[in-house]
Amino acid sequence: MAQAPFHNRESFERAIVTLIDAADGKNRGDDLDRLVQHVLASPSEVSNLAAFVFMLDEEFRGPFQQEIEAYRRWLKKKELPSDDHAIFDGLAEIYRVKRGSA
Repeated sequence: MAQAPFHNRESFERAIVTLIDAADGKNRGDDLDRLVQHVLASPSEVSNLAAFVFMLDEEFRGPFQQEIEAYRRWLKKKELPSDDHAIFDGLAEIYRVKRGSA
C-alpha cells in the first residue's frame, strides 16, 4: 500500500472503513470489536491510540499506522489538534458509525 501524503477527514474515514471491512472480510471483525472495547474500557499508562496500535495484529498494524500518519500530517498542516487523543477520538467515532452504535 502506497503511503498517502495527507488524509483529510473524509479520506481518513474512507481509509479506516476500508480497514474495518478488511478485518470483517477475513472474519476478524469480532477480534477488532473486542480490541476496541478493551481499549475503551481499560485504563492505560499510554494513550488509547498507542494501546490500540500495539495490540493490533501485525497484518493490520502497518496499513493502520500509515493511515493515521497521513491524517496526522493533514491535521498539522491545517493547525488542528493532531495528538493521539484527538486522533483516537476520531477513530472511535468512525468505528461507532461503521458499527451502527453512534
